[in-house]
Order: sequence, then structure tokens, then C-alpha cells
Amino acid sequence: MPEPALFREQEKEPSASVTLKLRGGLKDNQVAGITHLVASSVEGLQVDQVTVIDSRGNILSDMRERDPLLAMTSSRMKLKNEVEKGLTNKVEMMLAQLLGPDKSIVRVSVELDFTHSQTTSETFDPDRTAVRSEEINESESSSQDQDNVNPADPNQPALGSSESQLETNTITNYEISKTTTQESRKTGGVQRISASVLIDGVYRGVEGEGGGTQRRYQDRSPEEMDKIEQAVRGARARA
Repeated sequence: MPEPALFREQEKEPSASVTLKLRGGLKDNQVAGITHLVASSVEGLQVDQVTVIDSRGNILSDMRERDPLLAMTSSRMKLKNEVEKGLTNKVEMMLAQLLGPDKSIVRVSVELDFTHSQTTSETFDPDRTAVRSEEINESESSSQDQDNVNPADPNQPALGSSESQLETNTITNYEISKTTTQESRKTGGVQRISASVLIDGVYRGVEGEGGGTQRRYQDRSPEEMDKIEQAVRGARARA
């Protein structure tokens, strides 16, 4: 731990180093747990100032903990290597069954798509509607006519006639059927696969000059090479 300084700008950041004596290896999350544990136990100590090594001098805490972008790149490379290794083993097993063991060398390279995309679509169906709300307004009005003469006594006030009218208005709001679909494409999908395959030829027994049998190398026929190519393509397509 550095000694406290009078001025803050003269203070030095604390750092720590940890040496581990291991019988086996440690996973990345285990190393990260050790660095966080050490950093949290010392005031002012940051995770990126903790170095973890083993007894042989190998650095276990790398820059992935200090640089998120580098950590993402490292995880992508790890996924790429795992996919290539899986495809290589798959093609090698297929060729071993087809040609025999140790008759081929396979190298596979893949390009992965790490683009994350999410699509939201809405579909409206005008043929399928439902009543969302309905408003009914009723109004009543009456009128009276005073022009009719009273037939019993003309001197009396005229007889009036009254008329009432009821008006009803209905407002209906309809909801059109709507379907919302969300699609999210996962990252890490295989975008392109390239495979290189080296095939060993066949060895035929031929009679030698001294009467013995010798093994002579012979190229495989174009028809056989086409079948092998189609088999490799099929194994790659099923990946």
C-alpha cells in the first residue's frame, strides 16, 4: 500500500499481486472472482490493479477483465474456435468411415455473424373487428301550437296542441384486429463455412522386378473424388 500523500494529485493508486500454487487450471470466472475479492478487501484498490499469476509465472488475470471490448472479442474468438473444432471433428469422422483412418487432413474456417437485430411487425385485419366503445345520446323535445280556437267558447283562450319528439344518437367505435410480432435474431450464427480437405491416395500391390509385391501409390479417380467432395459438402451443410 502506498503511503498517503498530502496532496491528492501526488497519491499513487494501490496495486496488488497474488501468486497461486495450483494443481490444475482455473476458469476465467474463477480468476475474476479472485481479483474482485482482493480488490474489495483493500480500500481504493481497483480490479485492474490486481495481477494474479501461478507459481510458474504465468499471468492468469489478463486484459479481458480490464477492457470490455477485448473481453467481447476474446469470447467471440473462443466461440469461433469451438465451432471450427466441432465441424472439423465431424468431417474427419465422416471421412474416416468412408476412406479409413488417417486418410485425410481437414481444416475448417467459419465466419460467424454477431449482428444482433430485433424486428417488430404489426398486422391489421380489417375483416376482424370488435366493438371498443359505444355511446348512446337521447334527447327529447316538445312543441305546443296555440292557434286552435276553443269550439265551446270562442272567447276562451285557444286550445293548444303539444308534440313531443325523441331523438337517439348512437356512436360506436370499433377496434380493428391487430397482431404484433417480435423477432429477435441471436448472435453467433454461422454465416460462411470454408473447408480444405487433403485426401490420401490408394496403394496397390504390384509385382516387383524381383518377383515380390510392392506397394505403389495411385491417385483416386475423379469419380471417387467427386463423391468425397459431395460427402464433405453434405456434412458441412448439416452443421
